[in-house]
Amino acid sequence: LTGSQVVISAADTPNEGEYVLATTNTNYPGVTLYTRPFNVKVSTLERDKRALLSFLNATNNGDFPYNPAGWVDDGSDITSDWEGITVANNRVTRVELPAFIDTDLSDGNQSRILDGPVPRAFADLSGLEVLNLESNFLRSFPDISTWSNATAINISRNRLAFKDILPNVDLPIDYAPQRRFGVTLYDTIDAGENYIVSIDMSGPDLEYQWQFGRYVPGQPFNNDVYEIPYANSRLYTIEAINYAKMGTFRVDVTHPDVPGLTITGRNKNLLAKTEVFGTVFADGQGTL
Repeated sequence: LTGSQVVISAADTPNEGEYVLATTNTNYPGVTLYTRPFNVKVSTLERDKRALLSFLNATNNGDFPYNPAGWVDDGSDITSDWEGITVANNRVTRVELPAFIDTDLSDGNQSRILDGPVPRAFADLSGLEVLNLESNFLRSFPDISTWSNATAINISRNRLAFKDILPNVDLPIDYAPQRRFGVTLYDTIDAGENYIVSIDMSGPDLEYQWQFGRYVPGQPFNNDVYEIPYANSRLYTIEAINYAKMGTFRVDVTHPDVPGLTITGRNKNLLAKTEVFGTVFADGQGTL
């Protein structure tokens, strides 16, 4: 093909792929300039099906594997008989798979908790009008900002970070709250040592505020926390840890472009230890 543009008429799946423009000039023999690839995808019900199966494969590996009714990869077309799926005008228009906890262990039903990263292919569901994935354990989410048909999106109460939400804030989307982020830590450190606590969440314009709840004997953690002055970075150094600095540390993260959302890191519960030397004496009654 030659010319500065290519018109694909009645695009279909055989037209999918990468297109690159090579430019030459007779005044500069031996020089060829290439554009970056243009990736062309054709939105079809079959592409929607592949996107959904990819999504299920990536998010069905947690402690509670779930097999939605009707979801099969046997060459047949996807229909509204697939659990949580609505098909209209030859496109998937609704995906409604919020978490469901089955408390009746005698009825044979399963709890539904999707756990894992949402793959980039999920963005191919560009015909979606409604998406509800509330209260699962989703750990990443792609850029779906091109979903022009979307009227209601709910990805709240998952394990998402700001990088998952920022590209999509201009959509009609519910993103708050999110579950606590990261991994709970219990550790014991030699008294007098420095110790660094951190959260694995970084990016431009993120704002951090570390908090501390002093150790309460007999309690593994203390959620009665207060803000630590000037502790406003992704990492916080506890200098010369001692009894007064034992307890629970955690951090709140916000972003000015994502109003109404504070993501709180999981607790870092720290104790200090030291060797004790001396002599123990008994009184006249033999009491230590």
